[in-house]
Amino acid sequence: MSAVKSSNGARVLLGVVFRDNFENWTVQFGGWYSGNQAAGAIGITTEQKQLGNNSVKFMDTSPTLDDCYLLKNLPDSCYQYDARFYFYFPAGFFNGWGINDKISLLRINDTKGNRYVVFSLRSSGAVFQVNKTWAGAYPGITWQEGKWYCLEVRAPQPASTATVKCWLDGTEFASFNTDLSDVVSWNQMQCGLMDATVALTPTVYIDELAVADFYIGPVSNVAPVISDIAAAVSGTLATITFNTDVTAISALDYGVSTGYGDTVTEGYYALNHSMTIPGLTTGQAYHYRVRCTNIDGLETVSPDKTFTVTGTEPLPQVSPEVHAYPNPCKVSASNPMKFRAAGAASSEVNIYTVTGRLVRKLSGGEEISWDGRNQDGEKLARGIYIYKIRGSNGDSVTGKLALTK
Repeated sequence: MSAVKSSNGARVLLGVVFRDNFENWTVQFGGWYSGNQAAGAIGITTEQKQLGNNSVKFMDTSPTLDDCYLLKNLPDSCYQYDARFYFYFPAGFFNGWGINDKISLLRINDTKGNRYVVFSLRSSGAVFQVNKTWAGAYPGITWQEGKWYCLEVRAPQPASTATVKCWLDGTEFASFNTDLSDVVSWNQMQCGLMDATVALTPTVYIDELAVADFYIGPVSNVAPVISDIAAAVSGTLATITFNTDVTAISALDYGVSTGYGDTVTEGYYALNHSMTIPGLTTGQAYHYRVRCTNIDGLETVSPDKTFTVTGTEPLPQVSPEVHAYPNPCKVSASNPMKFRAAGAASSEVNIYTVTGRLVRKLSGGEEISWDGRNQDGEKLARGIYIYKIRGSNGDSVTGKLALTK
């Protein structure tokens, strides 16, 4: 999964690499691997929890061993993302710590085998580290036992200086920068008790881990707020636009009654949303609603709204500013989608899934036609895709396209 940039350099938000609140583990460790349990034990518990009912409890019970952690492999091209996790120090966590004692709770490894993102405590919790050397340690924090903390590493675009933020009870109390200039693609996350001074035998609880290509922030117990819902009808096509106060993924239900019956899904996380319904019936009134869900799984459903299709769909008038048309498109060999790079003698088009996987490369002149098939000649499923057009004149543009049945 990789982020795609638009022609002006802004990020096109694609979604969540993974999120785990440890609520629905159907097998041991629920997709995580036991990196090492030699120093103690790992298990799901209801003793402490951040949002839901469960968290993971890591117990170091050995005075001679130092590792007790889980690991999860990340997808290919997991690059320059944000990582968030919650941790809880029970009473007595810092008992017996000496001036040089230390422990790590989170590590993210890259494809070079380096640990470029490390969250560690040292000296009774007075400082913590979020890079591969202690040179970037942040001093002056006294951690409290019996509290849930949230930490997020906000990786930059491109990688250089990342921002680290920490929250207590939903209030930010620390923010600083750390050097990630040498980072390459992340490929593994580890959490638990690691690199501990062997004489220490602490217990820690971890919850609400997430990696995404947008700023995640602390867990919210409030569902998204939806605003500015509007419907614009052109011929037999309707475009529904709306905004959310936090990054959310959305679905649009529509039909000729409040039972709806059809749904269009967005496929990526965003703040400003636009969803298109093609192939509507002239003279028909339609009901619709939008459903928006944030990264923490909280959903808001809008009130029912209506629009009426009043006319026939006009013939398309393609302006130089339009780069992909018709869009949405019921694409076929006889009705292809066309890409335009105005003013370019030649151009190339790359088409990606919303997870960043390249499915088709095209090349041609100022206008290129596409039959809706992938590089192997297979017809692609309906849904949202990302296109990137690069013209021989140096212009480049990225946008979204919708394939319909």
